[in-house]
Amino acid sequence: MSPLPEQSDMSRTLISLIDILFVVVIAASFAFYGSYLFRPSVSLVVFVGLVTVYLMAITSWIGYHGHITEYPYTESPETKVRFAMHLALVAMCAYLLYSLGTAQPTPDLSPFLWGFPIIVGLYLISRRARQKEFEVKSVGPEAGRETLSAEAIEEKATEWAVIELEAIETDLLYAYLSGFIAICLVYQFIALPAILATHGGLNWVFIFLPLLAGIIYLQIPRQYYPEGRVTAPPEVPPTAPIPLPKRKIVNFRREHGLPPPGSLSAWRRLSNHSSRY
Repeated sequence: MSPLPEQSDMSRTLISLIDILFVVVIAASFAFYGSYLFRPSVSLVVFVGLVTVYLMAITSWIGYHGHITEYPYTESPETKVRFAMHLALVAMCAYLLYSLGTAQPTPDLSPFLWGFPIIVGLYLISRRARQKEFEVKSVGPEAGRETLSAEAIEEKATEWAVIELEAIETDLLYAYLSGFIAICLVYQFIALPAILATHGGLNWVFIFLPLLAGIIYLQIPRQYYPEGRVTAPPEVPPTAPIPLPKRKIVNFRREHGLPPPGSLSAWRRLSNHSSRY
């Protein structure tokens, strides 16, 4: 696998900017929502909404730093897309917090709920830009190709497992995008009239759904993560090295009958063989 680029001064500067914006958004929300945070009885609905947004912001910030350490910003056009998506995610955190304030006088949580499918969509765009930016590049015939031997099968199997996990996480994001859109449509066109009639009495059901979805998202992939052991694909290459195709990860998966990244069959394959992980 090609080595990833080192952190440049530009990358560190952009990371610092994102960190500062995260701090500003969270600190401002403490000042704006102090009465709800320290006296939840003022509005339990707003309090649960705040807990949901803070949980999302903290886990996103931790995940962002793990992601950006492995895949730093570069000079490529895809980096501009990734950085724009990261800025938009910080802005969406601020939007969710603001929408809770506007929901307090009236029981309509539509602005709050619609923020979540937008956030999932931003995650998907950022993920696709990163995959394109760090995909294996084609090389000329004179550049010499890597070889895959029997001794290297463990490394190749690990690469296969990483791609499978990427496919699982992508499938999860698409499932969450569809689910959040469905929740928003049900709330706005079916549940909202009843909620307005009862002055927000049914909002409890919908304010807990994003929090529950976030907790599930943090837990589901863990059962598929490798725990220091990866089973090699069924076909072991011969001892003599053989040429590895230019698009080595994609072609390696095709040679061993593995589904393409992002496909539902990748989820089903690991679901049926979860004992391997």
